Amino acid sequence: MRLTGLSDELLTATRIPRDPAGLDALGVELDSLVDEVGGLLADADKRLADEFERVVVRRDEPRPPDLRAAALAGWLRAELAVESLDEARSQHEQQQDSLRRKLTIGFRSRSRTGLPPAGRDTSG
Repeated sequence: MRLTGLSDELLTATRIPRDPAGLDALGVELDSLVDEVGGLLADADKRLADEFERVVVRRDEPRPPDLRAAALAGWLRAELAVESLDEARSQHEQQQDSLRRKLTIGFRSRSRTGLPPAGRDTSG
């Protein structure tokens, strides 16, 4: 979330007219943020790190700061949305599994009438 917010701020800053020195300073900030994200991904997920390098960094194709900032912000937002959806799906599946276990346990310990099965002493 922090990195997404920073990338959005840099994207907004690139849209403000600046002199060349100001654009260079934004480029340095952008490089720093790209390096941070790339480092985090390299440690966490090789597949995502490769995708980030291909989609955002694109070392073979120099681009102006505004395009680089847009690519970074867009990629981070999309990845954050994917993670949120994945987390929501995981929680939903856990709830469904829990509900299935509760229903199964209830079915095994009670008869359809809600009383203990015949012949079983439950007085303790």
